[in-house]
Amino acid sequence: MGAAEFCVRIEGEADVTSAFHRARDDAMHESGHGGYTGTIAEKHDLAVHRAPDGLTGDDFASLVALVEFDEEGVARFWKDELQEQYDALSDSAKHAVKKANRIHEDKFAPALGIEVEPKVWVFIGWASM
Repeated sequence: MGAAEFCVRIEGEADVTSAFHRARDDAMHESGHGGYTGTIAEKHDLAVHRAPDGLTGDDFASLVALVEFDEEGVARFWKDELQEQYDALSDSAKHAVKKANRIHEDKFAPALGIEVEPKVWVFIGWASM
């Protein structure tokens, strides 16, 4: 059984739970209700993380989704500007990226929800397909 990465942006919902349910409902409408769609429709739970100081919500979501940690826990990015942005973060912000990335990378984990602006939510992760 494989997995696919998803990224869903929902605007206009005041709370994360409503935004998450709307994202799932939209995915089920588009991809069906049969399971193994590789979309947020496969997620039944939600883990909410806030962007740490020094990062916007969009930047935080990008770093979480695009980082790879090696066996020693060293962060690697395929774009130099992302690596530079990450390297400039405080230790606590780096820890927040690493913690959120563990959820993002696990197809069995909840969807990762991040508020990127007031009433704008991004949900990222991997889902079974």
